[in-house]
Amino acid sequence: MINMKINKRIKEIRENINLSQQKFGEKLGVSRDVISNIENNRVEVKTVFITHMCEVFSVNQEWLETGMGEIFVELSEKDKIKQVESKLKEADSNLLNTILLLTNIAISKDKLNKKEIDRNEKCIELINFFIQLTPDFQNYILQQIKELQKLQTSFIKGVKNRK
Repeated sequence: MINMKINKRIKEIRENINLSQQKFGEKLGVSRDVISNIENNRVEVKTVFITHMCEVFSVNQEWLETGMGEIFVELSEKDKIKQVESKLKEADSNLLNTILLLTNIAISKDKLNKKEIDRNEKCIELINFFIQLTPDFQNYILQQIKELQKLQTSFIKGVKNRK
């Protein structure tokens, strides 16, 4: 059974923080269509979505589920700092992406060899994927890349030692 009150409260939150369905969905890692379906009572809201939304927007989960209490929870100083850090990381990622795109445009492709063109395109593709991730997933990906780099270094050393 779809809880229409939760759906209405989700819409109320989105409107309260003045975000379009598109922007709201982006911040939650879902499409505008998902948000529209939730707000228009076409789908049941999953617990994992509720929990994630409450974390991202500091929503009081009790209010969301029952209508009791305040809409938003008061964040601790530590949580406020985490939010600021997250927004700064997101801004840094967006800035880096813009710089790379402008650099790519500024450098005429006919002056680059095929290898440089491929590398630049791969960097841009990687950054585009990266900036679409939440900060937690960005941190996870960075850890995985560091591990891959260590693995590659070990592999190269092993190949050189065999020669």
